[in-house]
Amino acid sequence: MAHNNKRIISNTLYMYLRMILVTGVTLYTSRIVLAQLGVVDFGLYNAIGGVVLLLSFIVPTLSSSVQRFLSYEIGRGDMDMVGKVFSMSIQVHLLIAGAVVLLSETIGLWFLNTQMNIPDDRMVAANVVYQCSIFSLVMILWGVPFNALIIAKQKMKIYAWFSVITAMLKLLTAYLLIVSPIDRLSLYAILMLLIFVIGRVNVSVYCSWKIKDVRYHRIWDKSLFRRLLSFSGWTLYGNVGNMAYSYGLNIVLNICCGPAVNAARAISTQIQHVVDQFSNNFQTAVNPQLTQSYAAKDYDYVNKLFLSSTNFTFYLMAIICIPIYIEMEEVLRFWLGSYPDYSVSFSRLTLLICGIQAFFNPTFTLTQATGNIQKFQTIQGTAMLLIIPLSFYFLHQGYDADVVFYISIIIILLTKIACTRVMLRLLPFLSIFSLLAVFIKGVFLVLVSGGVSYVFSITYCNGFMGIVYLILFNTIVYSILAYFTLSRYEREIVNKMLVVLKKKSER
Repeated sequence: MAHNNKRIISNTLYMYLRMILVTGVTLYTSRIVLAQLGVVDFGLYNAIGGVVLLLSFIVPTLSSSVQRFLSYEIGRGDMDMVGKVFSMSIQVHLLIAGAVVLLSETIGLWFLNTQMNIPDDRMVAANVVYQCSIFSLVMILWGVPFNALIIAKQKMKIYAWFSVITAMLKLLTAYLLIVSPIDRLSLYAILMLLIFVIGRVNVSVYCSWKIKDVRYHRIWDKSLFRRLLSFSGWTLYGNVGNMAYSYGLNIVLNICCGPAVNAARAISTQIQHVVDQFSNNFQTAVNPQLTQSYAAKDYDYVNKLFLSSTNFTFYLMAIICIPIYIEMEEVLRFWLGSYPDYSVSFSRLTLLICGIQAFFNPTFTLTQATGNIQKFQTIQGTAMLLIIPLSFYFLHQGYDADVVFYISIIIILLTKIACTRVMLRLLPFLSIFSLLAVFIKGVFLVLVSGGVSYVFSITYCNGFMGIVYLILFNTIVYSILAYFTLSRYEREIVNKMLVVLKKKSER
């Protein structure tokens, strides 16, 4: 248990270092790319690449499915089965990649050249972008089993380094656009494809070189194929519900409220993507341990790790969400200068959704570990779809645009509670009272810390540095309050993390 906790701590630190570096580089390079390509070519790249890369929404589904099976078999200690899962997943992804190429080079190519609105002088560049996008997606699909194996083996340091390398290559691409004498749109598409190729070669070479107990073998196991397909299918249903909710809400707001409200929704979505990383990075580090411990039938450790990960995930979300919620107007003013109406209210309500989802994230992971996800995903996927017609109805009745977020909060909370009940029936060794105690404690800490931080904000905070001071103040207050409410096991984890941080800072 001590070794597992130390590994989780190290992996979490690597994931957060990755997040900081990659986010910074991405924000900087996106500005350069937009400036060098111009609005028209940048729009063409996203429109044309989007025709193919729209399919990439299935990649997280495939990755989480493969990772679950690999982690489960590693936990059972059946390395022969780990090799079978890895080999079968490669073959399945090659089949998917082949189908993508076939559809893209026939129907997709016809649509690009006959139906899309592209200036005549940009048709050649558009086709270059399209072909590069197709094979970029092939590279992504090919790399799914290798990335899943690295995460299942808990090699987060390597996973983080590969992400940083990719970000640095994108930075180099942005520089080459500045000095390029040739068509920049075509060059950008080609360079992005090369980055995907380098990334896939890196992970495959690493897996072959360092993970020697798992090798690809040409096999076909019908039973395993059906299990992989069934698990991926149910996971895909839940993800399709989430995707339809996200895109459907944009359409409903556009129809009922207009494009200006869509702009406010887009701003809140970008904030959500950034904030979600604070909990997702920790959860990525914990997920393999949860699945492997469940497979090994170490239920006492599973119970402790589940409750602790729920507590820590909510903590990581709260320390960033509380100050941003309080100073949302100042955050948007610093980031955007001017911003559309509803941006502040949309963004604040989105943070509440982020908090709810963060608290229940470990529930999804542990349900996945059991392999019995049909009811869980049915509830989640169907409930998310219900948000769209309900939102349309209330907007059509004349309610304010904020109503769609209130509907979302209510349905998401009820959905997560229902899904938690499903998990508790599958895992009787878990206690609903223990989970409820964690929830009540989290809400209490948010209210107390939020109240104290709000008083600090209106008294001392002003401008950008006020936001920085508030984040530091809230982190200190929440951390002190949270520490005294931790269990003995959780305090041991925190103390070990502080020791690890101290050692790393002294090097």
